[in-house]
Amino acid sequence: MKWGLAALKDQRLKQAIITELNDPFEHIGVDLSDKNIRKSFITLRTELAKSFGIICMSEKMSNPLLWSHYTDKHKGLCLAFDFSKSPQDLLLPVNYLDQRIPMDKNKLRHFLTKASIPETMEKLLAKFSDWRYEKEVRFYASLTEKDPITGHYYLGFNKMAYLSKVYIGAEAKVSKADMEFAMSAFPNVEVEKVRIGFQNFEIVRQQDKSRWYDKSADYKSYFEVV
Repeated sequence: MKWGLAALKDQRLKQAIITELNDPFEHIGVDLSDKNIRKSFITLRTELAKSFGIICMSEKMSNPLLWSHYTDKHKGLCLAFDFSKSPQDLLLPVNYLDQRIPMDKNKLRHFLTKASIPETMEKLLAKFSDWRYEKEVRFYASLTEKDPITGHYYLGFNKMAYLSKVYIGAEAKVSKADMEFAMSAFPNVEVEKVRIGFQNFEIVRQQDKSRWYDKSADYKSYFEVV
């Protein structure tokens, strides 16, 4: 929760580094049986990681697995963005495949030097099909805003997309005052609490607004420790 509030307060998101992602097959979705192809693509991934960071997102908010894996077991926030006015060439869907993409070593030089960006990213952005549940979309941007304190790279909201909505996790405990402080720069953006679905395996809007915020007397503001 505290990192979600900090992201809203600072109006920025942490950029993931390609070589530090949790999937070892990241950006090497091609068949690497040939040692020359293997060396070329690993080098390409390493060079790409030096220049570009990723903001990883999902097209679907209601999947409970995403909340379990990425929001501290439903205790965090989900930020929704509108990309309709963003550079579409930097917003790329992940390709989910059962088999790695074959690469003709005779065409390797052409691919690495003359291939179009979409053709390149089709092969770099291939992930194993078991990841399909994430419905992932990625926004690529240069690694330029390194925080001197944390050592991480960040991307400001204004360089990516418009914040359109914020969802508070089903198990999250946050005060209304903390949310209002974090959202002070976004007075027109709607905030909603979610809960687990009663009928289906899904995350849905919490209709009872009395359950949206933590009201315990011993509540300590997140902004005392962020």
